[in-house]
Amino acid sequence: MYGGVYWSLDAQGQPLGTKKQYYAIAFAIYGLAEYSRATGNAEALDLAIRLYRDIETHSLDTDKGGYLEAAQRDWSPIADMRLSDKDRNDAKTMNTHLHQ
Repeated sequence: MYGGVYWSLDAQGQPLGTKKQYYAIAFAIYGLAEYSRATGNAEALDLAIRLYRDIETHSLDTDKGGYLEAAQRDWSPIADMRLSDKDRNDAKTMNTHLHQ
């Protein structure tokens, strides 16, 4: 319904959390693009392109530059942008920027 990917799923394929982590989306793009390149699967490439556009639409900070870390399931702002409990809760980090 909203697009994107989940960070993790349970054994039944249900999301363990519904936060949109742009870091995870970037890795999904890498995987889908390489899969498409290796197999010629056009659907995988189309999905990679859609995910890229999602990042550009929802994560790009057009006012101050850079990319936000995370969003809610529906792409709306989220208070907790951390990848994990050990990370700082910053709106933008170099880790995410390196992968986008």
